[in-house]
Amino acid sequence: MTEQQIYVKAIECDPNYLDSYNSLAATLSRGESITLNSGQVLTKQQLYLESLRLNDKQTFIYRRIGLTLLNNKQTITLPDGQQMSRRQLLQKEENRGRGNRFINKLTYRMDDPSII
Repeated sequence: MTEQQIYVKAIECDPNYLDSYNSLAATLSRGESITLNSGQVLTKQQLYLESLRLNDKQTFIYRRIGLTLLNNKQTITLPDGQQMSRRQLLQKEENRGRGNRFINKLTYRMDDPSII
């Protein structure tokens, strides 16, 4: 079995596991598509959109979708109906990531007894 076949089988076994879609997308080149065992044909971009549909809290997916767009003028419709450009997707990932880094730093500092 190839790496792609393993991810396709994983999607067949659990179609709600977003990591399988992300991993499969990472094996594809821009414009390349793959046929799932269900017969559905998906591109790299469509696989990332499916990941986002499954969990829109994963900030890295916004970046990956943004990088599938050719330029900042091109837009894409997300599963929630929102249209975004490459720049907006990259900013969304960056903004959400910044908030997560702040929370992680705050949590780390709260564990430090010398602060209290």
